[in-house]
Amino acid sequence: MAAELWSGIGAEIDLGGPAGAEALTTVAGVPGVTEVESGPTGAILRIADRDVLPTVVAALVGRGETVYEVASRAPSLEDVYFAIEARFLAEHGGAEVTDGFMRDRVPA
Repeated sequence: MAAELWSGIGAEIDLGGPAGAEALTTVAGVPGVTEVESGPTGAILRIADRDVLPTVVAALVGRGETVYEVASRAPSLEDVYFAIEARFLAEHGGAEVTDGFMRDRVPA
Protein backbone atom coordinates (compact mmCIF):
# COMPACT_ATOMS: atom_id res chain seq x y z
CA MET A 1 0.00 0.00 0.00
CA ALA A 2 2.84 2.43 0.76
CA ALA A 3 4.09 2.19 -2.84
CA GLU A 4 0.66 3.37 -4.04
CA LEU A 5 0.90 6.47 -1.86
CA TRP A 6 4.51 7.35 -2.37
CA SER A 7 6.23 7.48 -5.73
CA GLY A 8 9.91 8.22 -6.00
CA ILE A 9 12.22 9.07 -3.15
CA GLY A 10 12.94 12.18 -1.14
CA ALA A 11 16.22 14.05 -1.27
CA GLU A 12 17.75 17.08 0.38
CA ILE A 13 20.47 19.29 -1.01
CA ASP A 14 22.41 21.48 1.43
CA LEU A 15 23.22 24.83 -0.15
CA GLY A 16 24.17 26.56 3.09
CA GLY A 17 20.85 28.41 3.24
CA PRO A 18 17.36 28.35 1.76
CA ALA A 19 17.26 27.70 -1.99
CA GLY A 20 16.40 30.81 -3.99
CA ALA A 21 13.96 31.02 -6.88
CA GLU A 22 16.66 30.53 -9.54
CA ALA A 23 18.05 27.42 -7.81
CA LEU A 24 14.54 25.98 -7.48
CA THR A 25 13.85 26.62 -11.17
CA THR A 26 17.13 24.93 -12.09
CA VAL A 27 16.33 21.85 -9.99
CA ALA A 28 12.73 21.66 -11.25
CA GLY A 29 14.05 21.60 -14.83
CA VAL A 30 16.07 18.43 -14.31
CA PRO A 31 14.36 15.34 -15.77
CA GLY A 32 13.31 12.99 -12.98
CA VAL A 33 12.62 15.73 -10.43
CA THR A 34 8.91 15.59 -9.59
CA GLU A 35 8.73 18.15 -6.74
CA VAL A 36 11.04 20.78 -5.29
CA GLU A 37 10.73 23.37 -2.56
CA SER A 38 13.02 25.55 -0.52
CA GLY A 39 14.09 24.25 2.86
CA PRO A 40 16.00 25.82 5.76
CA THR A 41 19.41 24.78 4.39
CA GLY A 42 18.75 24.30 0.68
CA ALA A 43 16.29 22.36 -1.44
CA ILE A 44 13.95 19.52 -0.58
CA LEU A 45 12.89 17.43 -3.53
CA ARG A 46 11.18 14.28 -4.70
CA ILE A 47 12.96 12.42 -7.47
CA ALA A 48 12.16 9.38 -9.61
CA ASP A 49 15.29 7.57 -8.36
CA ARG A 50 18.63 8.44 -6.85
CA ASP A 51 20.36 8.37 -10.25
CA VAL A 52 18.84 11.83 -10.79
CA LEU A 53 20.94 13.39 -8.01
CA PRO A 54 24.25 13.73 -9.91
CA THR A 55 22.42 15.63 -12.68
CA VAL A 56 20.77 17.92 -10.11
CA VAL A 57 24.13 18.64 -8.45
CA ALA A 58 25.80 19.29 -11.83
CA ALA A 59 23.01 21.72 -12.80
CA LEU A 60 23.35 23.62 -9.50
CA VAL A 61 27.15 23.76 -9.61
CA GLY A 62 26.95 24.82 -13.26
CA ARG A 63 24.98 27.91 -12.25
CA GLY A 64 27.45 28.77 -9.48
CA GLU A 65 25.76 27.23 -6.42
CA THR A 66 27.90 25.64 -3.73
CA VAL A 67 26.58 22.20 -2.80
CA TYR A 68 27.67 21.14 0.69
CA GLU A 69 25.80 17.86 1.04
CA VAL A 70 23.30 15.66 -0.79
CA ALA A 71 21.18 12.99 0.85
CA SER A 72 18.44 10.75 -0.51
CA ARG A 73 16.02 8.91 1.70
CA ALA A 74 13.16 6.48 1.38
CA PRO A 75 9.90 7.64 2.97
CA SER A 76 9.73 7.16 6.73
CA LEU A 77 6.83 5.59 8.55
CA GLU A 78 5.77 9.12 9.51
CA ASP A 79 5.78 10.22 5.84
CA VAL A 80 3.58 7.26 4.88
CA TYR A 81 1.22 7.93 7.82
CA PHE A 82 0.67 11.54 6.75
CA ALA A 83 0.14 10.47 3.13
CA ILE A 84 -2.53 8.00 4.27
CA GLU A 85 -4.15 10.65 6.47
CA ALA A 86 -4.19 13.18 3.59
CA ARG A 87 -5.77 10.62 1.26
CA PHE A 88 -8.39 9.76 3.91
CA LEU A 89 -9.26 13.43 4.41
CA ALA A 90 -9.53 13.98 0.67
CA GLU A 91 -11.80 10.96 0.21
CA HIS A 92 -14.07 11.80 3.14
CA GLY A 93 -14.84 15.43 2.42
CA GLY A 94 -12.35 16.97 4.81
CA ALA A 95 -13.49 15.19 7.96
CA GLU A 96 -11.29 16.31 10.79
CA VAL A 97 -8.90 13.88 12.44
CA THR A 98 -7.63 15.21 15.74
CA ASP A 99 -6.55 12.35 17.97
CA GLY A 100 -6.74 9.35 15.66
CA PHE A 101 -10.54 9.14 15.74
CA MET A 102 -12.79 10.55 13.05
CA ARG A 103 -15.08 13.25 14.36
CA ASP A 104 -18.16 14.54 12.60
CA ARG A 105 -17.89 18.15 11.61
CA VAL A 106 -20.14 20.50 13.45
CA PRO A 107 -22.04 22.72 10.98
CA ALA A 108 -21.13 26.38 11.29
